[in-house]
Amino acid sequence: MVEKEKIENCITDYEVIFSIKKGKYFCRIPELYLIAQDSDLESCHQKLMKKKEKLIKEIEEFEREDEFDSPSTTWFRDGRGLRDSSSGNDLEGFFKKTGVVSLMILIVLFIATQTISFTWSRFTSTENLKTVINKVVNHPIDPEREKKISAKIRVIVNRLKPIAKELRPLLEEIGLAKKND
Repeated sequence: MVEKEKIENCITDYEVIFSIKKGKYFCRIPELYLIAQDSDLESCHQKLMKKKEKLIKEIEEFEREDEFDSPSTTWFRDGRGLRDSSSGNDLEGFFKKTGVVSLMILIVLFIATQTISFTWSRFTSTENLKTVINKVVNHPIDPEREKKISAKIRVIVNRLKPIAKELRPLLEEIGLAKKND
């Protein structure tokens, strides 16, 4: 049989984490997958200790202490998350991932700035403006189409008149409209 004192020393060194959620206290020992909850902290901790004692008894019955991991001494425990970290300190992986994400962001920003500058230069080019003006001047509109456009403009102007009347006092104040005397 495994020495009881040796097992208890191994099991008692685990860190207990306390938290409060929705008015209930939670105590847990992540390495042992033990958790307890109660309405007050003291009884919650007692429940967790009872579960731990039960686990000690089961380990004694099993008689194979070497198959259980001893507690880690740091806050960042190995294997606390969903993946197992064999090195214990996975900063190298963090920096690699950060570098890849940063590079991807730089590439996206470069492509976006190139696209925007190309589009902007296309719209602001004087040659483009000259081409549009030449098309309007050199290609007259047929009379029927001109009547349709004029009718649509009259409808738009009639819809905007009430808005213009409301804006007129504001425009007069800043000098963009003449005052009616």
